[in-house]
Amino acid sequence: MITELVNFSVSESMTDDQLKLIADKLISNFWTKQDVFIDAKLVKNVKDSSFCFIYNFQSLDGVTAVGDKMRSSNEFIEFMQLIDPASIEVTFHNQLKTW
Repeated sequence: MITELVNFSVSESMTDDQLKLIADKLISNFWTKQDVFIDAKLVKNVKDSSFCFIYNFQSLDGVTAVGDKMRSSNEFIEFMQLIDPASIEVTFHNQLKTW
C-alpha cells in the first residue's frame, strides 16, 4: 500500500465547508472510480489554516498511471483553482506496519 500526503493552503476567505464540498467532488466523482484508490482523508492543521489530503492507494505504479487522467479531470481543475499552488507539497510513503 502507498500513502500519499498532499499538503496545501487555501485563501483565507475560503470556509472549511466550501473546501469539503470541492474535495468531496474530487473524491466521489474521480478517485472512487479508480481501481488503485483505497481511501482518503482531509485533515486541517490545528496550528494554522493549512490542510493535508491523506490518500491510500494499492500501488505507486497505479497512482502514477492515473496521474495525467486526474490532472485533466474537471474535479481536479476546480480543486486547484481554490488552493495556493506554491503551497503544495506531495510525498509518497510505503506502509511498513499497521497496528
